[in-house]
Amino acid sequence: MARYNENKNKNYGLTLIEIVVAVTIFAVATSIMMQIFLRGMTGTNRLFGRQNALDSARYILETMSKEIRMSDVDVTTPDGVNTTLNIINLKLSPTDVHYVFSGTSITRRVGGAAASTLNPAEVEITYARFIIARYVGFPGATPQPRVTIIMSIRNKTQKATEQTTVNLQTTVSSRQYK
Repeated sequence: MARYNENKNKNYGLTLIEIVVAVTIFAVATSIMMQIFLRGMTGTNRLFGRQNALDSARYILETMSKEIRMSDVDVTTPDGVNTTLNIINLKLSPTDVHYVFSGTSITRRVGGAAASTLNPAEVEITYARFIIARYVGFPGATPQPRVTIIMSIRNKTQKATEQTTVNLQTTVSSRQYK
């Protein structure tokens, strides 16, 4: 009978201190896991934004490069560094095409028509220049103009930590000979 009373008086529950310690450990572990998850999401969003900016930049460069190759650089565009590029594309009517970097976008205008923006609203162009060089390969050769396009493009997001900038440069030569 004495044994029965000894077991009856023992308390098999948890004390308040043990519960507080367990809850604290659980809270710390949960907050660490949330931080790891949030950093992973930020990294994923940065990668998606960078890919979006890169895809947009490739589209812009390919569009302009294709048209420059099939056109002649307008003689009114001075050699050197410019924020505008004027080309003459004989396959279009009217033939004059104007690329202009203004603020956060590059626009394309054919003749007197309204300008169209080449970059989507999700990205902004932070820097763009056209370097025009009329190159003569050897004496007596026909000058073949080259256009170097330098561009920095950034994805637009609400969080500054998720923004990325992509810098690109390409040189295109016109295939039009005079």
